[in-house]
Amino acid sequence: MTAYRFRDVKFESARKLFRLACQFRKEHTRRHVAYCHAYGTNSALISGGFYDHWPNAAKDTMRNLNREAQRLMDAGFAARPARVRMETMRRLWREVKGECGVHS
Repeated sequence: MTAYRFRDVKFESARKLFRLACQFRKEHTRRHVAYCHAYGTNSALISGGFYDHWPNAAKDTMRNLNREAQRLMDAGFAARPARVRMETMRRLWREVKGECGVHS
């Protein structure tokens, strides 16, 4: 429950991977805002966080950022130490997201 438990060395590899995932999520959000201003939001929103009418290069960038963030997050969960519950890893993920300022 308390944050000091996650400062243990056994969580360090997962913490690093979660931090990297947060960086990709932040970049995804930053680009989403920039692309919305540049290209507008007057079409269907696609699940990757972009709109149908955006240029293919912008859509590919958003897909790649989203894919890499998910890959790193999955790798962080896969780095779960022995005898550590998945709920503990979810708490670690929420803690790292809070530290990085990622809200989604």
